[in-house]
Amino acid sequence: MIQREAENTKATLHEEMPCLRFAGRHTDGCNVSMHRHHCAELILIISGSCHVEAGASTFKLAEQQLLVLPPDQPHNQLNCDPSEPAETVYVGFRNGSEPFNTAARLVDVRRYPAVGQVMNVLASMRQTPHTYDHAAASNLVLALQGMIRHAEQPVHISYETPPKLTQAVEYLQDHLHRPISVPELAHAVALSPSHLTSLFREHLGCPPLQFALRMRMNLACRHLAEPYLSVKEIAALCGYANLSLFLRHFKRSFGVSPGRWRADPDRLNDVPPQLAPKRFAAAGRR
Repeated sequence: MIQREAENTKATLHEEMPCLRFAGRHTDGCNVSMHRHHCAELILIISGSCHVEAGASTFKLAEQQLLVLPPDQPHNQLNCDPSEPAETVYVGFRNGSEPFNTAARLVDVRRYPAVGQVMNVLASMRQTPHTYDHAAASNLVLALQGMIRHAEQPVHISYETPPKLTQAVEYLQDHLHRPISVPELAHAVALSPSHLTSLFREHLGCPPLQFALRMRMNLACRHLAEPYLSVKEIAALCGYANLSLFLRHFKRSFGVSPGRWRADPDRLNDVPPQLAPKRFAAAGRR
């Protein structure tokens, strides 16, 4: 009886988890003719670019763009430039009990390198069948689905957040590794510096450089939670060539030095989250 219950529980868990059907890499530079799969597929461009014709839609994929395709969707893959053929990694899966949206669409995963890393791990697992672990693959597919959902969240921003402000914060997120001036930021989103500053003050409660400082300090905390980076290396990753300036800004923000912050286990369990565009309006009202 106990053994039967254990088997039933295992079967239920198996049904609840997504199932990896196939995974691999396309690196030979050739076009892929029209075909279909009886499961959903994810295609990530590692390098180059290509067109994918899927039904009545044609998707142009550039580096670090992910294409989601539903089950039984005929599709091909055609290089945009034969001299720079696309290299891709792909994963086919069946959904588990927690449905993942498999509607055909592009997802920008430039800020989520772990998506490509997990897809490559799944491809490697399928290439070594003698060590393949179905349960581990299912868990990785589930994690991959979660990361893609997270990557798509910034699309659903608050209606109170002007699109130009969203673009400005995304530009900051992409360039935290170096100093950024207000004129540069304003030019990047085609606004005047004064107009951009007004948007930051109205919706985020502070001027652009103060908001950038908040983002840099949150990034510093996330890096401090990793034991292998020195404080000097973290300062550089956060856009500080001057270590002393980084130390002053960190202590002013959190009341302790980076070393003290890292040494406190309670602080490491409460790493400040990365700000997402959908939270901008709420952040401005705090």
